[in-house]
Amino acid sequence: LCASLLMDTDDAVAELRFDVAMDDTTGLLSLVGEDLEPLDPPAFVGAESASFTRGRFEFGGLMGLADAIVDVLPDDDREQARAALLQTRGFIEPVLDAIGPEFYSVMRFDKPFDEDAAQSLTALAAADERVLRNTMTFFGANVGAKPRAFEGAQIFETEGFELAGAVHAGWLFIGTTPMVEDAIRSTRAGTSGLADEPRLERALETIDGVGVLSGFTDFERSLEWFYHTSEQRAEQLRAFADERNLPPDRRDALLASIDWVDALPDIEAFTEFVGDGVWAVRATPSGYRGRVLWLRPE
Repeated sequence: LCASLLMDTDDAVAELRFDVAMDDTTGLLSLVGEDLEPLDPPAFVGAESASFTRGRFEFGGLMGLADAIVDVLPDDDREQARAALLQTRGFIEPVLDAIGPEFYSVMRFDKPFDEDAAQSLTALAAADERVLRNTMTFFGANVGAKPRAFEGAQIFETEGFELAGAVHAGWLFIGTTPMVEDAIRSTRAGTSGLADEPRLERALETIDGVGVLSGFTDFERSLEWFYHTSEQRAEQLRAFADERNLPPDRRDALLASIDWVDALPDIEAFTEFVGDGVWAVRATPSGYRGRVLWLRPE
């Protein structure tokens, strides 16, 4: 591993460059494959996204990798593991073959900040929508996920916690219900997303996002959420200290552990100097090469 940190470059406030040398990419890394095209996120990466990551992974190769691992197990464990793989292969392998290799992970923090503010979405390219829909119907019936129609698609929702899934327009969407609904809406013609926002266009002028992994972070939105969750946690600990009859030394130690929250400067102390982040990791003949840039604020 070789890394360098550059400050105040032509493109950024700070830039991290790194190379990871590998003679041979085996195991999970063998399924990463070649670089994706320049970054141009679909509309389900919405304009209000706080961050997103795009990656590439050959999910269909996982069963072959599992077979290779079983082959090197001790004799006493090998046959049992092979039997377990045989039982699950007929169900799992078609699903793995039907997804990827491209995937996205998206985060959004809705205002006003409350317990439902954090929204997340994982989107995997769907190579065979029929297989995925059949699997979701079968799996949903067994775990209590109920289907409902939504704008030409079918959403499966679980009870008891916020999780939904849908197969639509060439993607498998899994995430919080509002994000899955918005992802389905985004497939309408003419829907705009983060790709149409000047801040992402500006970021991609410094790095095109070609690679096996790449992404973008809205620094101010993410920092606002960090401040909110830190202050919320500090309030919870103060309430806990007030409600419990703790020994003085334990109470003092507990409150001292959150002193740093009160010492945080105004957000503007950071956002005045640091803008959004953009990054990419590319495959090379000798391993991987990456760049992480923190841009100047607009």
